[in-house]
Amino acid sequence: MLFSDVSMILNAAVDDKKIVSNPFAAKSIQRPRHVPTKVQPWSVDRLTVFRAKLPDCYRVAVDLGAGCGLRQGEIFGVSPDDVDVTRPTLRVVRQIKLVRGALIFAHPRAARRGRFPSPPR
Repeated sequence: MLFSDVSMILNAAVDDKKIVSNPFAAKSIQRPRHVPTKVQPWSVDRLTVFRAKLPDCYRVAVDLGAGCGLRQGEIFGVSPDDVDVTRPTLRVVRQIKLVRGALIFAHPRAARRGRFPSPPR
């Protein structure tokens, strides 16, 4: 990821005629291999301590992320109308995305759209 970011910056410098060529494009430079790392979820104790230190208005983000498995953009897109207290489930119908410097509502990926069980109270 860092390699790609720096390469894009260097491409912009080439476009702006600040440098002659992108050194990352040289045949002698190899892109580093991506080594996937296994995600280690926080323990319930650590999560509880973290949540308790947040202001009340932000605690729901922890519940939605850890309890429902929502991603950041999906958490920001949740509305109280998306909660079905009779089941209890949460409908994921929108997310917040950053597009050309502006935050917009967008549909989540089809695989992410749907109902998620709400965390217990």
